Amino acid sequence: MKIRIALVALIAGLIPVGLIAPAGADVTYTEQVKVKDETPEVGRYTVRYKNYSEKMRLCMEDGYCEFLGYRKAEGQLGVKLTTFKIVDGRRSYDYFLLDVDIVNGDREGTSKNGWAKVAVSNYGPGLVDQSNTKSASYNDDRDCKAIGVGLSTPWPIVSASMDLGHVTFCDKGASYSHSFSSGISTYFADHTRQITHVSSQRVVKVREGKKPSFKVVLTIPVDKCTKGGGGLASGNCVAYDNKTYTKNLYIGTFG
Repeated sequence: MKIRIALVALIAGLIPVGLIAPAGADVTYTEQVKVKDETPEVGRYTVRYKNYSEKMRLCMEDGYCEFLGYRKAEGQLGVKLTTFKIVDGRRSYDYFLLDVDIVNGDREGTSKNGWAKVAVSNYGPGLVDQSNTKSASYNDDRDCKAIGVGLSTPWPIVSASMDLGHVTFCDKGASYSHSFSSGISTYFADHTRQITHVSSQRVVKVREGKKPSFKVVLTIPVDKCTKGGGGLASGNCVAYDNKTYTKNLYIGTFG
């Protein structure tokens, strides 16, 4: 799974300058939107998740079913945070974008389940407004497909019709939901082994000259197997502790 929270905006009347984007980031832009020609702020982090939840059973013709343990969903999330300043010709306000890129590598297990939660917020002086990309889901399981997502609350300066990010699903049971409360955007990825890539965005408007900072809180399962099975369940986990891990990530801005 590759989860990416990124920001792209269509802002009318912006100054046409060069674009600098981090390696691997697919930040799009038009003749109306440019990113300031400076090196962006970048931070990198790695965490590992493990989730037991999907039960395995062997059922007989007489209706008896023997419990064989829990399937596992495990992998490593490589997180990259990047912030950009958007160059516009206006006075009084500046615009910044946050890009959160999470790659799900080294995947193990047979479970389709697993989950991850990402909460995005801002801190610092001068914040006027913000907007974020919305939820996405998939209704097919024949192959992997990228689903485009736009802003949950369109702005006058941002095109409501443009897909700013995308989510690549490989199973119809997977979903990527967005909720917003008290300035915090929360994204919940369900069936993470079936999501290969997520790209969402946050754009912020601040008073001219102010430098916003972003906080990203990543919460993942870190379940621990406490008992291995025997007989038909040999090699499987038949009991586990349901645990979570939370990592707080911070990044500032330039410009």
